[in-house]
Amino acid sequence: MKTLKVALISLRDVLVRKKLEKEPLVEAIKLLQFLAKSGVQIAMVSNSNWVMTDTQKPFTDFLQEAAGLKIPLHIKGVDFRAKQDSGAMADVLKKYGATPQEAVYIGSTDEDMQATRNSGVLFLNAKWYADNSPYGFEFASALDIARFIDCCCLRPKDWFWKHEFDGFRVLSIAPLAEVSKRYPEGAKYSTDAKAAAKFSRGDLRYWGLLMASRIHFSGIGAEVDYVCPYPGHRTDSPKGLLTNALKIVAGSLKAQYLDDLLVRHASAEKSQAIRNSGRQPTPENQLKTTRLRKDPVRTGKLALRYKSPPLRAGKKVLIVDDICTQGHSFEAARLFVQSTGADAIGISWLKTPGNDYSRVSFVDPAIKSPYLPYSPVKVRTIPHSFNAGIVNNLAAQEIGDAFQAYGTWVWPT
Repeated sequence: MKTLKVALISLRDVLVRKKLEKEPLVEAIKLLQFLAKSGVQIAMVSNSNWVMTDTQKPFTDFLQEAAGLKIPLHIKGVDFRAKQDSGAMADVLKKYGATPQEAVYIGSTDEDMQATRNSGVLFLNAKWYADNSPYGFEFASALDIARFIDCCCLRPKDWFWKHEFDGFRVLSIAPLAEVSKRYPEGAKYSTDAKAAAKFSRGDLRYWGLLMASRIHFSGIGAEVDYVCPYPGHRTDSPKGLLTNALKIVAGSLKAQYLDDLLVRHASAEKSQAIRNSGRQPTPENQLKTTRLRKDPVRTGKLALRYKSPPLRAGKKVLIVDDICTQGHSFEAARLFVQSTGADAIGISWLKTPGNDYSRVSFVDPAIKSPYLPYSPVKVRTIPHSFNAGIVNNLAAQEIGDAFQAYGTWVWPT
């Protein structure tokens, strides 16, 4: 997992507009000072220079004096032809020894959005001066961006749990710890995260932003061609509001968000209900009730369906689920995706502690068409140790602290 090294900041409608306004300017200066104190390099980028009309002094000089900081400016015609050119911002980042996966871009216009998509940088859409662009994660204030950077970019140091085999990765942000003796510090955030994922309650914005940052800083966003959610257990399960964050981050990072690539063609028994009845959940519960759709809806201004299946060799799909317990959902999705020749990565917000991952090693009959309902006769699994997959044993504490701070965040004194 990489960490945030550089914040690229556009001038127009982020740091300035045609007329200076004291309150947003003061807040923007606080953001610059917060970034500098946090060890994040700040670089201004612009397609044009701005000059103070009364003194003819460059605005950037005025800003640096007001903030008490030295902030480099990269400008069109000197450092790049236009900031929205392919790779332009990536070239700027090289000057600071940073990759696009170690940066965010704070902008406001459609040009800013194009700059991020063409360079692989996460777009933070500043809305305090103007509502210029419908893309990216929207932030109503400089404080809102500062707390996102503090609580979602700088604090969680790594994934909590990870398992990898045969080119497939599955990762989780934090342990599910509502009643965990092992991770008692995770009880509060776990309850909120479950409410957000399953019932569209809780702090939806925090969990959406946290997932976006993990996808970006891990580099997974740069790998994948498609992002899709795993469906609910019923055929008529509504899409959770938290999936809106997946759509936004997919668009910011040049991947297609496929809302209904994975469909539930028959309702599945809830895993908890199976356990309550004295049985154990198995992969068959997911394999028999899900399939791929040949013509999923693609993101964009027009919600058009693909005319032919988008998955094939050389493509990679990011599958996102709320909770990973034994991995039956991810395994069903993996087998269906891999049967098209494509690759897959699985990510969940939470991982249930103590439960080993159950990898499907054999199915009979083989999956010939992932677009049709499938009913396996025989399934073999291999358990993979939960403990062996722990990447960051401090994740519960880190996420717990960040979640609490996010709700009460104020400018540091």
